[in-house]
Amino acid sequence: MKFSHLAAEWKATEGAALGQSTLQHYISALRAYVTPDFANRDIRTINRKAVQDCLTKQAEKYSRSSLRSLRLVMRMTLAWAERNGYIRQPSGWLDGIRLPKKVGGHKVVRTELKPGTDPCHRGAVEGAVLYDGSICGFARSIRQPSWAAPALGAKPQKG
Repeated sequence: MKFSHLAAEWKATEGAALGQSTLQHYISALRAYVTPDFANRDIRTINRKAVQDCLTKQAEKYSRSSLRSLRLVMRMTLAWAERNGYIRQPSGWLDGIRLPKKVGGHKVVRTELKPGTDPCHRGAVEGAVLYDGSICGFARSIRQPSWAAPALGAKPQKG
């Protein structure tokens, strides 16, 4: 049995016992992290080393959180296959699989804006997490209520 078929059976069977958002998270993790390496692989050839090698390979580009999701869905699907007699492995073969120390992913750097700084000015914040001119344009177009202007230290807008 190919891993892609196992994943489909697992989703159909175990998915009914999971919440919608939890199931969606697991499906996304399978699709993004596991399927590229294991979709066409016979599940009988997947051993502990294969799972660890996959984690090591994916660690170059994914965060620790993503790797935890990868490890979790691999353990869930392969343990389900074992319980249903699709594969035979030694007891505890999936226990204690560790994540690589060095991981990729994106580091989010938060910058505190000083009062009076225009957050929509590209040079205002180095390493800003989000910049989108349309969001800034929308933010500028919102009128402050006249009662809020004095509290915020701004001049009331004429309406």
